[in-house]
Amino acid sequence: MTKFIDFPQHLRSISVDSAYGLMNIGATAVISAANKGDEDAMTAAWNCALDLNPTKVTVVLSRGHYTRRLLEESGFFAISLVSRANVESAQYLGSVSKNNDKEKLDKCPGRFFKAPGCDIPLIEGSPAYFICKVIPEERIAQTYDLFLAEVVACYADDRVATEGGDWRFESADPSLRTVHAASHGRYYAIGDLIDLNR
Repeated sequence: MTKFIDFPQHLRSISVDSAYGLMNIGATAVISAANKGDEDAMTAAWNCALDLNPTKVTVVLSRGHYTRRLLEESGFFAISLVSRANVESAQYLGSVSKNNDKEKLDKCPGRFFKAPGCDIPLIEGSPAYFICKVIPEERIAQTYDLFLAEVVACYADDRVATEGGDWRFESADPSLRTVHAASHGRYYAIGDLIDLNR
């Protein structure tokens, strides 16, 4: 028999217009793209895994973002998970638009590098990087600002991830822990391991 209790006294009603902020606790990421020597990067909290074998992901990028234009033109982008080490750079990348400041990446407090065979800038200090090829779904992109992509390359910091793709935050330097956007410049760093397999 199902066990029911009275509605908990500590729960409060939240406006559905604000509900997204409670769901949006996934890893914050820097989305970067390049086309014909033009490069940009921005933060995005709305990104997630979609499928595996091959790994697919989704990102939401609103119209008007410079990075989105580069993504649409090139058909490629990168996801760099934000860590405690580069959260201030990520905050900068999400606060300044290349539409207004063409030297945005030059002024960013963080440094960038490029993966072999890839011209997309990657922000230093991330625990994992995903190089992605856009899956053409024009209606979904135009209607929902949602982009689907296949991961064509992945790199992870061996101080915090295993070769098999498992996280080991509990034994790594705390600066490598991913951060999760709360709102208005507030973030949470991933916390303690809960291992139910022990």
